[in-house]
Amino acid sequence: MYKNLVSVIIPTYNRSAMLIKAVESVTKQTYKNLEIIIIDDGSTDGTKKIVQEMKDKRIKYFYKINSGPAESRNLGIKKSKGKLIAFLDDDDTFSPQKIQKQVQYLASNKNLAFCYTNSYLLLANKKYKYINKKPDDTYLSLLLKKNYLVCSSIVVRKNILLKNKLFQKEYEPLEDYELWTRIAKNHRFGLIDLPLYSIRWHNTNITKNVHKVIFNNSRIRYNHLSTYSQPVTRKLQNEISYLTKYYDAIRSYYEDEIVSARNLLIKLIKTRPLNPILYIFFLQTFFPRHTVLNLFYQLYFIFMQEKVSTI
Repeated sequence: MYKNLVSVIIPTYNRSAMLIKAVESVTKQTYKNLEIIIIDDGSTDGTKKIVQEMKDKRIKYFYKINSGPAESRNLGIKKSKGKLIAFLDDDDTFSPQKIQKQVQYLASNKNLAFCYTNSYLLLANKKYKYINKKPDDTYLSLLLKKNYLVCSSIVVRKNILLKNKLFQKEYEPLEDYELWTRIAKNHRFGLIDLPLYSIRWHNTNITKNVHKVIFNNSRIRYNHLSTYSQPVTRKLQNEISYLTKYYDAIRSYYEDEIVSARNLLIKLIKTRPLNPILYIFFLQTFFPRHTVLNLFYQLYFIFMQEKVSTI
């Protein structure tokens, strides 16, 4: 049952209290053949001492100068000995059977590069419903839908990571989405449609840097959609064409190509005049950087928190 060593990589930075819960969720896994690799990304809050007090021989601790999650995960991969790699953010937790179910799933599906699971969202001490609503397992679905691959949900074959040159720092904080998309272009992946980990949403989440998220999301999707060449239906081809121009417009805005962004948005508005997002971005091109978008995102986050129902 425990034939394959699984390396669980946990990058951390100044979240020692949360880290304790994250590590405990790994030590309590029903799957026992694990190594727990903690990459301390330059913490100054006593993280090293707290890790040293953890009584589990499977824990390995490495300290590095602060440089972000991409390089932390890459270091963890290089230090790992397992053929399977799991990732866990220091503010997330695994359900007890997560690793076991994913190891079994990949053993039964040897053609898959990686698998992911569904999740719970923890917000203000409340547990919320699944983030992912529908199974998706194709390269195109990653490009056309929201980013449903959260790093803490993944178990991946190490040889696939090495073959695809690991995480790229320039795409932080979406370096994980960029990597999974690159892998999915040439490999299949699968979903275990169960909530097997929990995401804690709080004020220090790196993805709160909303403009950097949207800029890199646009770069990634534009790069892939603009070169997508697989045969699709006419309806899907129209959607790909629209989204390629849409992400090109957003990318252009964040790269200060304002006139180009504005012209692209005008063309898109003519195509889809009922899409309010297009008007919001178009309006923003006439104002100081991000002013209109900041207001929109504040209202959006309030709306999303009200929309989600507790279990």
